[in-house]
Amino acid sequence: MMNSWTIRDGAALAGLLALAFVATLPVWRDIGALALSSEESSYILLALPVALILAWRRRERLRLCRAKASPLGAVVIALGWGLMLLGRERAVDLARDTGALLVMAGAVLTVTGPDI
Repeated sequence: MMNSWTIRDGAALAGLLALAFVATLPVWRDIGALALSSEESSYILLALPVALILAWRRRERLRLCRAKASPLGAVVIALGWGLMLLGRERAVDLARDTGALLVMAGAVLTVTGPDI
């Protein structure tokens, strides 16, 4: 089976993830500061390495999935952004942090489509 991922797909994914990260940077800074300052929340630091390990272990399966752009990603980004703003306005960290995560997930979904 031919590899359906192209350099363009990878660049689009990396670019959208970078934009989503920069757009939500204040939230990620707060999450990082909490993880580094609170011993009870230091488990947060494990999330990124575990996600990278899981992606690496499933790289062959991911390679075979077709990247197919989806407008559903924009919907997830909008929902995440709204949740992030609501959480900031109401001082609900869970909503704000979940919103930032949804913005990142929406960026991935925009490039990869719902099949991945």
